[in-house]
Amino acid sequence: MVSVKDISNLSMFEGIPEEKLALIAEIGEEVKVKAGEVIFCEGCSADKFYILLEGNISLWMKLTSRPENLVLGIINKRGQSFGWSVVVSANHYTATAECKEDSRLLAFNGKSLIDYMKKDTEVGFVLAMRMVEIVSSRLRYYRVLLKTF
Repeated sequence: MVSVKDISNLSMFEGIPEEKLALIAEIGEEVKVKAGEVIFCEGCSADKFYILLEGNISLWMKLTSRPENLVLGIINKRGQSFGWSVVVSANHYTATAECKEDSRLLAFNGKSLIDYMKKDTEVGFVLAMRMVEIVSSRLRYYRVLLKTF
């Protein structure tokens, strides 16, 4: 479990009342990941949503047409999140997340997070819209990346 203090200053949870943050904090845990570790892999079942506290995470995918991997993004700023696939119906990660330097993350159990979002629809809507913003931002970036590839 993480504390309300751990999540209250993160943009994902901005404006959410403290008593509701306490319920969200109960489903999160701090995770330390070593450089070189794979946090999740493309195509694997999505079970956690992550927020970076410190460190550097690379998001990449394998290409069928080339031997190299395509780096989709770097997560290196406190509060950046990844693993949003946990809230969509397919429930499979769309990329691989690899730790590039020792990192600290907040990990939220996907099923518990979805259950909470369904139970508290007001907060659930806010969180869902913030995740949509993440997806939208990444898709815009991917579009530019693919045009130059």
